[in-house]
Amino acid sequence: MTSFFTGKKADAVLDGEGLRFHVSSPGVRRGFCGLCGSPMSYETDTRPDEVDFYLASLDSLDGVVIKGHSHWSERVPWLNCADDLPKNL
Repeated sequence: MTSFFTGKKADAVLDGEGLRFHVSSPGVRRGFCGLCGSPMSYETDTRPDEVDFYLASLDSLDGVVIKGHSHWSERVPWLNCADDLPKNL
């Protein structure tokens, strides 16, 4: 299980000497570290102005504000978030 946060592509910077991308399916591009294989990002043609980043790719969660839960209907059955944030299906 993993968590993502979404940002605007225009505001995002993802770089590094090991950065690689893979087209995993039509319209989907995944960023990863070509040196260790760690997943970094997810992009889809259905949301061309946005990019999803893995929370685990951050050095710090300072400044990350959770505003809601996307893909809520796809969660594992035992996951329960004890908050009042919007849960988008």
